[in-house]
Amino acid sequence: MNDSVGGYYRCPEGHVRLDLRGPLSENSGFFEFGAGTTCYGRCAGYLPARLPEEMLPNVLSNAIIDGQAVALPFDLEQVVETFEANCTRGKFAAQ
Repeated sequence: MNDSVGGYYRCPEGHVRLDLRGPLSENSGFFEFGAGTTCYGRCAGYLPARLPEEMLPNVLSNAIIDGQAVALPFDLEQVVETFEANCTRGKFAAQ
């Protein structure tokens, strides 16, 4: 999970510590990470929504800062890969 952030910001190896918090949902879907930040992927502790128009679970309260590590309730690599793939296909292009 550290590769996306560390690679994007070109951080030296070991400077970014991101962990996964809990087992992930069986299926991928939509959820929020804070108000207005919609993500797509599998998340821990909640059932993600099938459609972005549905009420989305906000998983921010399940994130934990523990010393120098952050435990996220979703797979950041999966969320970033999905976002990048959709940007490449033009699905998130400015209107």
